[in-house]
Amino acid sequence: MAILASLASPKHLVRSQVANVISSIASIEIPRQEWDDLIPNLCSNSSSDDKNIKNASLTTLGYICEELQTEDLSAPLKNNIVSTLTQNISNDPQHLVPTKIAIKALLYSIPYASQNFTNQGERDFIMEKVFVGCQAADEEVREYALHCLREIGSNEYDSLQYYFQMICEVTALSAKSDCGKVGAQAFEFWTTLAEEETERKTNGKVCHNYIEGCKDQLLQLVLNGLLIINFEEDEDDDEWGNALSAACCL
Repeated sequence: MAILASLASPKHLVRSQVANVISSIASIEIPRQEWDDLIPNLCSNSSSDDKNIKNASLTTLGYICEELQTEDLSAPLKNNIVSTLTQNISNDPQHLVPTKIAIKALLYSIPYASQNFTNQGERDFIMEKVFVGCQAADEEVREYALHCLREIGSNEYDSLQYYFQMICEVTALSAKSDCGKVGAQAFEFWTTLAEEETERKTNGKVCHNYIEGCKDQLLQLVLNGLLIINFEEDEDDDEWGNALSAACCL
């Protein structure tokens, strides 16, 4: 409990280091079914009125999601994590910091949400929050929300059919973004989806033919993306912009 109390430190560096330490210990103890009150405590702290505790707890949850595999956590713990992270995603500018932390952490918790996606109400809530992120004013939030959408496309392929029109709208808008990282993630969603459907057809799995259903609009989107070139991009930069990502998608 003493180490958890340190998450309330007024110093950001201390809170960040403590979050790392907690996640490292958790990666050892939680698979052994030890420290079983850690995640419930972090989830509870994520609704605290104390911004330091709230943000540090969300950060720690994100680190834990990166460390653990789905089989390391019980169904209630996975549900607790996913619910806590989605509840902390907001379009309110005053909640930008926790939203940014939560959307980054949600990216790593998508594999935990398989049970949530079998329930329409829970699935709708998760997707609603992802779409909120995809349309946020903050570029970093949009980037990570689109990355979440990409992971959902891979992990919850069948569920895309219920939100496909909205997916088309938010990715089309993002693909035109002046922010290269946002545009790149929009095109990478479609690249990942195309790869998923190719693999499904090759292996005889159920394929909903999402790409086939919107190929004309998608092709136009990709061709337009090829024209969005940032001449200031560093050739050695690992981050792709709109044009390179569109080319890969094509």
